[in-house]
Amino acid sequence: MTSNAALPSIREVFPEHFPRFENEEGLPPPRLTRPYPVTPPQPPPPVIPSALGPLLILPAPPTPSAAQKFQCTACGKRFQRPSSLEVHILSHTGEKPIECRHPGCSKRYQTSSNMRRHYNKKHTEPAAAAPGDSVR
Repeated sequence: MTSNAALPSIREVFPEHFPRFENEEGLPPPRLTRPYPVTPPQPPPPVIPSALGPLLILPAPPTPSAAQKFQCTACGKRFQRPSSLEVHILSHTGEKPIECRHPGCSKRYQTSSNMRRHYNKKHTEPAAAAPGDSVR
């Protein structure tokens, strides 16, 4: 009981949902072009090896302040030195490569200054209080 009759198209069944936009000649409208120029693809940025693994370091576009020429590929922030960019990238990766130097302490930090602050607060003796100083 098969029929060779063709089924109507969805446009024929629901013409109100598929309006036809035609000009006077019955032709569909011409395709729209992009209102902006298409730029050709750019070559990939250089990869610079570092202790953190390969990093993409993009030179920042020319600006009035050309001193900040290294740009983070994750957030666009610019830096004067590649080492500053490497430290900044740690904020995106969450990596903490600096370990506390005190035996038995396993705390890790993203910068050596944060580790030194921890070490001085937690692993050194406080200075003796002078007479008359109140302890808080």
